[in-house]
Amino acid sequence: MTKNSPGAKLSPSRVKALENYHLFRQCARCRSVILSKNAKTLYKTMALLYPDYIEESLLKDGALRVDDPDLAFMLDEKDFVDAREALREESLIYKSTESGILLMNRHHRDAAISRMTMNERKQALYLSIDILSAHFPDTYSADVGHQAASSSYCEKSLPHIESIIKQNEHYKVFEPRNQEFAELLLRCSWYLYEREDYSIALSYVEITLKKFDEKGSLPYASAIDLRGLINLDICRPTDALESFKEAYKLRTAILPDNDPFLAASQVNIGLAYTELGEHENAREYLQQSINIRLMHDSDRIGNSYSIMASLLLKTGDPSGAEAMLKSCPSLKDFSDETFLKTGNPRFSGYVLIFDMKCRLFSD
Repeated sequence: MTKNSPGAKLSPSRVKALENYHLFRQCARCRSVILSKNAKTLYKTMALLYPDYIEESLLKDGALRVDDPDLAFMLDEKDFVDAREALREESLIYKSTESGILLMNRHHRDAAISRMTMNERKQALYLSIDILSAHFPDTYSADVGHQAASSSYCEKSLPHIESIIKQNEHYKVFEPRNQEFAELLLRCSWYLYEREDYSIALSYVEITLKKFDEKGSLPYASAIDLRGLINLDICRPTDALESFKEAYKLRTAILPDNDPFLAASQVNIGLAYTELGEHENAREYLQQSINIRLMHDSDRIGNSYSIMASLLLKTGDPSGAEAMLKSCPSLKDFSDETFLKTGNPRFSGYVLIFDMKCRLFSD
């Protein structure tokens, strides 16, 4: 078989040369296409996302939740369809046989990004970040616990976040730091932690911490706190305690005394001390969290009481644990329905309340 015969195996250098040639042809073709502003925005934004499966609803709902004039056309069905169809007519994107799904050829994707200026890449990345951030709950501005309600969109956003991380690394768009990018990765990291994907969550947290511009901010403290929670779940309580204390120090420097958000840090520190067998220290921080949440009539009060009750059980004081649960305000009229309304039961603390209520109050 000769090297030019149809079945001949191409050398790696030949394959690379053909790929580069194909990319050059795609770039040249893209330059010759005249598109509207909306079509260009849609194309550049999609180029940074995962090309094999882009839901129209993900784009539209993301645009709906952010106030960005560049994305306003996605809220008008006619404008969106006009932009989409202009790209389809030029074979720059495709519609899947599955309804509402858009696809982009990877060569077209590479060509689109390659021919963008650095400013255009930044703008496209900002738009992608806006769309994706809208699908993840804010876990760092208030003590709202962990939310499962948005898990469907969070899950669908994961491949797109992985894609923009790779594109950012390749093209060095946000180097070395960018606050908005860091906050998106933080929101995603919390979701990965909630679904117990600890390895990826921890890797994202480490990227997040390097990307922050504002090291003294609540989002940065949240990233430190999350690193602690991951370490606690993978049986590294000493590392977890170090992170929790660092996050608590940052929050106390930013927030007023007795702010409800400080109670979240106190609970985490109490958990770490409990795992380390330092029960008096754990009790001190958990009591502080109870005091703050009672002061503010927080709907997170059950979290503090349940963990304090768990600590008392660990120290061999079931009577104290029962008394603690009976004194919990949120245990009044507690029912199965109440339990199911607590967001994400795994993290709400009500798992312990529900279980202990059944075991301790069964008589």
